Amino acid sequence: MNVTNKTVSLLGSFLILCFFSSCNSIEPKNLAVTCAQSNAEYPKNISFSGEAKHFNISPFDEDMLLVNVVDSANHLLEINLATQICEKLDVNHWKQMHQSKYPVYHYPGDSLVWIGSPHRPLKSYNRNTRQIKRHPLNMVTRIIPYRERLYFVSREGLFYLDSIGQQIEKIPGLSAYNFEQSQVFNQDQLILNSDLTFDLSKASWKEGIQAFNRPINTQWHSFKSQDSIFIHQKNRKIYLVNQQGEKELNFFPSIAGIFISSPFIYEKQHDYIKQYDVSKDSMITWPYCLPDKNNYSLNYEEDNRQIWMSRPGQLYRLDTQTGLQYEAISDDDFVQFQFDDCRIFLLYKNRVEIHIKSEFIRQNTVFDCQLYQQEIRNFKSYIEETGIRSLTDNKAVTASLKNIQLKYLHNELPEIQEGLESLKTSAYNSVSIERNTAKESCYKDKELPLARRKYCFDQLASHLAQTYDFKDINQHFQQFFDSLNIEQKEQIKESSYNISKLKKYLADIDSLNTSKLTSDEKTYKKALAAETVNTTTWFCHEGCGGCDYRFTTKQLQDFIAKNPTSEFADDAAYKILMLTYQYYESQGGDKKLRPSFEAFIKQYPKSNLAIDAREFIIKYEKVMHYQEY
Repeated sequence: MNVTNKTVSLLGSFLILCFFSSCNSIEPKNLAVTCAQSNAEYPKNISFSGEAKHFNISPFDEDMLLVNVVDSANHLLEINLATQICEKLDVNHWKQMHQSKYPVYHYPGDSLVWIGSPHRPLKSYNRNTRQIKRHPLNMVTRIIPYRERLYFVSREGLFYLDSIGQQIEKIPGLSAYNFEQSQVFNQDQLILNSDLTFDLSKASWKEGIQAFNRPINTQWHSFKSQDSIFIHQKNRKIYLVNQQGEKELNFFPSIAGIFISSPFIYEKQHDYIKQYDVSKDSMITWPYCLPDKNNYSLNYEEDNRQIWMSRPGQLYRLDTQTGLQYEAISDDDFVQFQFDDCRIFLLYKNRVEIHIKSEFIRQNTVFDCQLYQQEIRNFKSYIEETGIRSLTDNKAVTASLKNIQLKYLHNELPEIQEGLESLKTSAYNSVSIERNTAKESCYKDKELPLARRKYCFDQLASHLAQTYDFKDINQHFQQFFDSLNIEQKEQIKESSYNISKLKKYLADIDSLNTSKLTSDEKTYKKALAAETVNTTTWFCHEGCGGCDYRFTTKQLQDFIAKNPTSEFADDAAYKILMLTYQYYESQGGDKKLRPSFEAFIKQYPKSNLAIDAREFIIKYEKVMHYQEY
């Protein structure tokens, strides 16, 4: 059963190849877009070198895209849509520094673009001359056009540009304020920090946060305002402020996840979106779901009653007028999207597609969330009905697994594909491999899935590692590796971290055995080499478990016992202390370590390491005091 269709084919669209020079094979065209323009020119496809991380519609020049690409220098690629020229900008180019994080404003019909930054001086960019100019104002976090003025919210105060005098002036009386945050409540009111509300129409202000001419007792992170809509959280409840007073919105649990697009207030959650119509005092809940393709968080964009949900690999759309959900893109190469009034820009790893937005929307396919979830439930129920996880014989499990795989051979749902992959190991949970001989037979059985065979080998290796049978582990791995085909060997290489460390340790030991070092130095360095295997997952644990260094410390202790007068005895003793410290540090510290360091200083007073031990005691005591505090 097909729940969704793949994204629309781009056959018929022409390809523009960009190699950071003019694409001479194609005549330059004027791509200035109006919504009435013929759709016949779209979609367009622009390819480039390097792997894209993210992009923006350029705020500096018309019909330009800025694409960050991963290459040797992480360059910024500027793509001119009109001339089809791709230019690679240096990492220190000013456009690299001012892409999307900072406020930008362009007067319609004017050549100047104003560029703010919370960390750099205010700049203006002339589109005609392509010159950049610095202005004596720093740390601008918002730029607001209002009538004949352009306002700049800065950490140095509130400023404005008078279009008549063309001078940047500071609003008098606000010198004591440091405005790091601001929200535009409506076309006339600007809320600055939690300190005051500035009335743009009167160029005056009132202390505190104001909405509808009344003070609101709230904190900065407890309210949201936009398009004359003001909501805030108080005593774990959400309130809407209007001309009549305050109205509790008891269907919103928290201010988090809420965004405003007048006349609507939206709340986004992982499986639904609530839409509250302020003008009608009505609320609708739209359930939705996305295939579990990856763990990236979702980004939400609202545009003309359409809510776009995107993350790498996926772009979906919820039509809040019909409640229908649509799949726009399901492609591992998809990175990000942007849109303007008429077009939608889709960034893939090495190309950008440009579509007329309305046409792109028409080509989206309906995604039936309920049907999708039902199919996943059916899959899970079917697995349980087969009883595969209770089977105790390898052949029976393998036969049942093949039937399941055949049944879902053409199913492309990510959750089902993930479930099938998981079954390659979990289906055999009831098959005993308690004995090492059973583990060995399992990894040698070519009829079993590779994931199961590798699991059996890993279990055998982990068991042998506890008795330090490293040569046996290496021999078993070689037998396992030799039994694999070329494709399987490549898969195994990607997950052979422990084996790589093991081979290095064995190679170091072989090298030391044939070296001309003195007997005591050779023994000492063999003990040090043991740390390599002690840092594998056979001896280390996730989280705060630390690593078990006993294989290393035991050899160092034996070395000191047999060679107490060796020039390496103090080095060995200090190494034991440091490995012990590393273990206890992962456990949160241990006050008993100080006597051990003091004993070292007493035993090896002339050692250069005695100085290190004294410094370590001072440092360690400070750390322990801080932890206790």
